[in-house]
Amino acid sequence: SEAESGECCPPGAPPSGTALMASVEISKIDNGLELQSGSKVNLCSFTEFYDVKLGECVSGMCRTPNTRPDADRYCRQIPPKELAKIDMAASVTDSLRLTGIPAEYDSDAVLSGGRERDKFEQDFIKDLAKQLGVPESMIVVSDIAEGSIIVSFKILPADDETTSSGNASAAPQAPAIVQMSLNSIRQTLSTRASSSGSSLLSYTDPTFGLKQETSESAQKITGAEALMNSFDGSDLEKVPIRTVENPELYSLSPVGLGGREKINEYKPKDRSGVTQDEKWESPEQMDIDVSLFVVPVAQEVTAERLCPSLGKDEDPVREMWKGDGNTDGYGGNFIVQSMEMKQFKRWRIPADRRMKLVSCETADWLEEKVKERAESLGEEFSPEENVYTSANMKDSDCGLPDEFWKSFGCKSMESLSEDHSDQFRASCNRELFPAKAMKYEVEVPFNDKWIQGEERTESFFYKPEWILDFATVYYFTYDKTAEETENAFASKAPAGGDVLITNDTLYCEAHGMPAPCPQSMLYAGKMVFRGQSSGDNKQVLEKTGVTLSQLPASSPAMVPRLTLHLDIDRTVDLIMRGKPQWWPEPEKTREILKCNDAMYNNDENLDNIQTRCRELGIATPPFPYTVDLEDAMAAISSAQDQALSILPGYIYTIDIVLNLQPHYEEDMFGTRLLKTFIISLSSVKGSKGEMSFNHRNQASFRVKFALNNNVRGLLQRPVMPWLSLLTQAGAWMGMWGMAGLMLSMTFKGLRMWGDVGPDDPGSLMDSMQDNHMRKCELRRKKAARKIKEDLEREYRFYNIKVDLEKVLTLLVDPPSTKGLREQVKLVDVLKDANRNAGLHDHISSVLGEVRVQMNKQEDDSEQSDDEELEELERKESLAKGAGPLGWLPKLN
Repeated sequence: SEAESGECCPPGAPPSGTALMASVEISKIDNGLELQSGSKVNLCSFTEFYDVKLGECVSGMCRTPNTRPDADRYCRQIPPKELAKIDMAASVTDSLRLTGIPAEYDSDAVLSGGRERDKFEQDFIKDLAKQLGVPESMIVVSDIAEGSIIVSFKILPADDETTSSGNASAAPQAPAIVQMSLNSIRQTLSTRASSSGSSLLSYTDPTFGLKQETSESAQKITGAEALMNSFDGSDLEKVPIRTVENPELYSLSPVGLGGREKINEYKPKDRSGVTQDEKWESPEQMDIDVSLFVVPVAQEVTAERLCPSLGKDEDPVREMWKGDGNTDGYGGNFIVQSMEMKQFKRWRIPADRRMKLVSCETADWLEEKVKERAESLGEEFSPEENVYTSANMKDSDCGLPDEFWKSFGCKSMESLSEDHSDQFRASCNRELFPAKAMKYEVEVPFNDKWIQGEERTESFFYKPEWILDFATVYYFTYDKTAEETENAFASKAPAGGDVLITNDTLYCEAHGMPAPCPQSMLYAGKMVFRGQSSGDNKQVLEKTGVTLSQLPASSPAMVPRLTLHLDIDRTVDLIMRGKPQWWPEPEKTREILKCNDAMYNNDENLDNIQTRCRELGIATPPFPYTVDLEDAMAAISSAQDQALSILPGYIYTIDIVLNLQPHYEEDMFGTRLLKTFIISLSSVKGSKGEMSFNHRNQASFRVKFALNNNVRGLLQRPVMPWLSLLTQAGAWMGMWGMAGLMLSMTFKGLRMWGDVGPDDPGSLMDSMQDNHMRKCELRRKKAARKIKEDLEREYRFYNIKVDLEKVLTLLVDPPSTKGLREQVKLVDVLKDANRNAGLHDHISSVLGEVRVQMNKQEDDSEQSDDEELEELERKESLAKGAGPLGWLPKLN
């Protein structure tokens, strides 16, 4: 059939590897996309053109002479008027910028010239000629400049030899026409080059060299486009205000951008009439609000796409202050121009001490839940047999049974509304749940990572050694202006909201209507830039009356975990270099550090490690230490599970100050050694702020981690170690010795007790004891004489003689009073010669009554006896001589 350009479409079906394009009404193509009237689709690869004359897909440039690609990648004839202005024999100049070069080239050598530059130019010409499909002789490199590398070149006319060697259809085009083809493929040149193997052009900057053409556009300018080119903004003042007379307006036609031929132009007057889908005419007057969202095609969440896989080869310090013209170090202007911060500009971080990715994986969220349940029950899990996935449930008509959720702890919408009405993310939701889960772990050294540029000064406080500051940046395909546009568009909705036509049988049946049926359009742009929500489609429809196709996806949520680990090997190496005080030899240090790390403490391969740790006094290892972020997350997120909803245009900062105290122990002999560590949070804060406008599509999660440099180590000492005991004992002995010396000197000098010398107190005590014994003996004898006299006087009628010694033995020192009354008789105290003095038996056997009388007499005469004894003592004392105080006897 004849196309609008006058060219004939190729007969029959296209051969393998080729494709046709057509102007169609509503129809279906192989990939299932619907095409609207007037739209065009090019089934060639997006890096190829469809040459209408040849009827095949071509690469690089159009093969038919005097043709160039239009906006739909059709090779179209250049209009005669424009073709007449082109000088076919004139060369043209152009340039490409390379953001990098392969490792085999050295950029400095390429820029400076020499053999390496010659090789670079040859490879560039070869690669560019291949992509454009022209002979290498048509391209000449004229200059190579810095920034990153800008290659300027000329496209020359083809020589006669080249022209005559090829057929007419493949003859080289004029340089100006070749440049037109280059402009068409400029944005896809890097992709095309990468697909064909190693090439310099795979580093091409797709945005470099894009500019408005001075000549007419590649596609024909329609009447509407010509009107827009001559549009004057002041004409808007002449347009009268339009009002909507009939708000009942439905639209199914998406708005497309691209070149239009005159024959396929879809005019507004045609749109106002009856169409296949709208069996009514549009009102004569109406206002229309259009919101335009241009977003990339959403890609599936996979580890290959999202996980950071490239390490940072550049030194972070070097890159931070690169190129500010400061020759002292690598630039950087500090607010505090201190000497130590100026030295920091020359510090470096070695490659093995930079941040690295430890692990990263993505998975279907619901499938992971099923897998976890199977593992907990000891069952085998097969991804091929599992039908419960977030991807399946999003459009499923079956739904998940209630028994499925029993082992997960997720709650329904009703339960969350009743039990947690004022809480956010208190539990996972049975109806709306995540589509994908991504878990990744990065590792960054906290200390022992700097290489200093010069000798350190001990008096300086180097702040970078005490802090760690890093950020994770997430890139979005939209920003908050998309949300603002969505809200502005929704505010113009008519009463009752916008409505669209749906073929969803499940939705229509739930609302009692046959398909197709009208469906409320709750969101417009959000469904484009956020995508469809994930969850149980059937349950959501039953409980809310809407389907997941009407709900946009929620913002991604991040649950951060910060853990401080102990690097034993590097710590031991550092100890060997620094030799700090109270740290033991390397092997003993390694043993202590292993006991302080739970990862080694629970290692079954280490024999009796736990027993040894208990011997060292380390019961609970402090590492790894997980930072409690509850207070910080509460300041920037209201989620109960400490999840943070990431929104573009915002930076989330966690500021942590940690106390790390080494705990030393001193033994009984005064030896001090490291024992363990005490870790605690000094402060943890969270904050949320807006990013600059040029970062509006990014979200940053920043962690500022600092050690409290005011914390000091702890020393545990025994209550009384041996050294202290010996020290104190010696001190006390010295004190007593000094006191004894002073007392002796006082005795000798003052003689407070007369002639008593320093050695006489013992003799004085013995003398007083002897005096006391003598007094007791006198008392006994006195008492015995008194008893003897009383007995002889009482029984003088019988002329008895009492034995003084027997009285002294039996009566003065009796074993007990009871024994005296029962055993001692009068006859027992008489002298042997007078035992039978004619006493009657009843008299000689009774002595108790007499003793009672005698005791009574003793009591009556007690005062006189004391006076007599005192007199005796006084006389004895005077006989020996008294001391100067009158009460101490003089000792010889």
